[in-house]
Amino acid sequence: MRYWGWYLVLFVGLLSWASAWGKPFTFEVAFSELEEIPRIETSPFVSIEPDRGNFGLYRPGDPIVLSLASERDGYVSVFDYSPQGEARILRNNEFFVAGSSQKIYGTVTGPEGTERFLMVLTPKRIPDRLLVEAMRRPTKLRSLLGEDIHVQHCAITVTRERVLAPSFLRFDRVPQEVAPGARVRLRVFLGDEVGNALVNRRIQWEVSAGKLDRYQTFTNTSGFSEVWYTAPALLEDQEVTIRASFDGDMVYGSSFEEARLIVRAERMLTVLELSPKAFHLGSGEVIDFVAVLQDVRGKPLEGETLRWRANMGSFEQNETVTDASGRARNRFFAPQVEVQESVEIQVFFDGTARFSPSQGYASGTVSGAGIYLGEGFYFLDVSNGKVKTNLEDLVYQGDIGKGFSPNPVFSLLLAVDGFVEGTFFLSQPLQEGALCLWGRAEDRGTLRVYVNGKLGFAGAVQGGRGGPLEVQIVSLAPFLELGKNTVRIEFEPAVRGARYALQRILVVF
Repeated sequence: MRYWGWYLVLFVGLLSWASAWGKPFTFEVAFSELEEIPRIETSPFVSIEPDRGNFGLYRPGDPIVLSLASERDGYVSVFDYSPQGEARILRNNEFFVAGSSQKIYGTVTGPEGTERFLMVLTPKRIPDRLLVEAMRRPTKLRSLLGEDIHVQHCAITVTRERVLAPSFLRFDRVPQEVAPGARVRLRVFLGDEVGNALVNRRIQWEVSAGKLDRYQTFTNTSGFSEVWYTAPALLEDQEVTIRASFDGDMVYGSSFEEARLIVRAERMLTVLELSPKAFHLGSGEVIDFVAVLQDVRGKPLEGETLRWRANMGSFEQNETVTDASGRARNRFFAPQVEVQESVEIQVFFDGTARFSPSQGYASGTVSGAGIYLGEGFYFLDVSNGKVKTNLEDLVYQGDIGKGFSPNPVFSLLLAVDGFVEGTFFLSQPLQEGALCLWGRAEDRGTLRVYVNGKLGFAGAVQGGRGGPLEVQIVSLAPFLELGKNTVRIEFEPAVRGARYALQRILVVF
């Protein structure tokens, strides 16, 4: 395909094409002939088109490009007809090979009106005399040049720069928030500077998220134009911008307006788990609780505030904040009680704009082991790091350490040859009695309990961390005597290094 670039100035835009003798072909054409040019029969095998399209809008000083193309061999002539009826030639018998194209470059100069261009392809060169006559009488082209010709035409609109009247757009009642997937009607008003409606003007629409049922509308007789907006499906809140614009026309300048709304994601359900769910503490003891906050998909929620509450006792913190794993820890201090009390623990997530509220629960008991002294109740407790007991003649062999319970408490560690022994007194015969032990083995081993020198219990103990509700109960009734009674606890490791972590003993009748 061959291209020739010619720089010509059309009046209304283009410099006239000069003849071989230096004089342009310029003459007047009757307006009746100009009016008939759009009705001249055209051929699909040739084309001529301005760069802004047929009837494109140009102002004086604007550049213009005419594109010519032919699917037939022949000689091409291009005529230019001004709005005032003056004709000039832009191409004079230029030979085209089938499939070739050319461009004519120029600058629009005026005057205003409709400028028309006529392209004629003939199998032979057109003599000058006949060419002038054909330009003067375009409606007689075929009678002058023969039927074996191909014709095409186009036009541009030339207008001078005007001071355009201002226009403005205004959205009508845009909601501040919508739900995901919601369908909302959006309406704008287009008016002039004093509020008069501008009718049948095109409005272009854009949206940053979601979709519109139409992206181009026209104002009605009241100056309004509307579309339907469908919000996107979201898991998180998102601000959406809707833009309506008017490109302007020959009278009114362009304008635009933007509106914003929030697509508010539905609040996602949350799950708040509290552990341990059950517990038993001695009077004044402490325990660490862990709360885990997740959404229903199992995704941890970070940076959320949890509130803690208990029906008795106190927490180290009234509020905690979840970490990256959705966890928050808090230490609970059991109250000083004289009798066993029930404790209810609650942790609350109050919810946010994105997440629904949830709660976690735990329940347990607090015993008054340090208060009940004397016959009927005996104890040994090392949970606070010191040995507390009301047993007589207490002796033991073992170290005190911690890390064997989910609570931050201490235990008496019985290794090889480790034991605990103490005495208590009975002033009257009893039919019932029990020894309660809270403890776990660090590894495998055998626990033995002797009462008054008699073996009351022997068995393997479970390894791992001991929980507050994990208790071993040994019956004492067959071995009790009036007066002094001795209880002894021994641990025999099954593997080297095994230890028994004893946290508390209760002798009850």
